[in-house]
Amino acid sequence: MSERNLVIVTKIIGYYCGFYMGVKLYAVFSGTPLPGPQLVLAGLLFLLGFTAFYLLKKEKHNWPFALFGIVVVSALRYFENDLVVWLSGILG
Repeated sequence: MSERNLVIVTKIIGYYCGFYMGVKLYAVFSGTPLPGPQLVLAGLLFLLGFTAFYLLKKEKHNWPFALFGIVVVSALRYFENDLVVWLSGILG
């Protein structure tokens, strides 16, 4: 695949993480009963999104990060409810 496709995928990962992190923070500030797990997931999304935009700024795009980002975001969306329950058990 081309370099252009790699840049587009990395941008999508970065913007999606930013949007979804905003959704998680909105849930925290709107009064969710369990803010801890939402903050942990928002932190994970922040790290992934920050890394994506950092790689874009430094022009160090690579397919392993893009594939890792796709897998993490997809798994987070699929297992979100289970993760929130698991994290709430750990965080109390």
